[in-house]
Amino acid sequence: MCSREEYITEDVAVNDWRSSLPAPMISKEGISFWSVLRQSIGRDLTRITIPIVFNEPLSFLQRLAEYMEYYELLKTADQCDDEIERFEFVAAFVISTFAFNHLRLSKPFNPLWFETFELDRWQDEGYRFVAEQVSHHPPVSAFHVESDFYEFCGTISPKLRFWGSTVEVLPCGSFMLKLLRQNETYMWNSVNVTVHNIVMGKMYMNLVR
Repeated sequence: MCSREEYITEDVAVNDWRSSLPAPMISKEGISFWSVLRQSIGRDLTRITIPIVFNEPLSFLQRLAEYMEYYELLKTADQCDDEIERFEFVAAFVISTFAFNHLRLSKPFNPLWFETFELDRWQDEGYRFVAEQVSHHPPVSAFHVESDFYEFCGTISPKLRFWGSTVEVLPCGSFMLKLLRQNETYMWNSVNVTVHNIVMGKMYMNLVR
């Protein structure tokens, strides 16, 4: 097997990472979401065609990489010798994986079968992320993160159902985290999300068990 150093060529430098999406938000004015969804009440929205204006210019696999926005919580947890504080850092990381959903109601594009996405932040943030679409029907995405301090992996098989004025998001996700120095393993499942006021009013979301 190749060492980590062999994966990095001499001409690779730390990049200037973007802080916004590569395309502006398209105006939805004059487009009726209800005209699209009224025939889909109770159906799985991952199996119907939605106008591209309701998508954001990202693949779902790219969205998964955003779990690592607060990666330093995991490094701190692995270096913490107090077991209560360690658990608190892990819990904070789990909660932080929902941060990118705030005020973000557009849908990412569905990945193609066997599509992959890699994010190598080893040089500046000390981790490497890789995700793959491992099934098409039903859609299943898997990811793995490696670091000198932790390993983090998971699978997500999302389902979306429309109930008239709300959309129910069922991530059906399972996650596992290993703190390498502490030799501890944590496992948890994702929570469901409900998006309200799909047809009228200001849309908002909340987490449900």
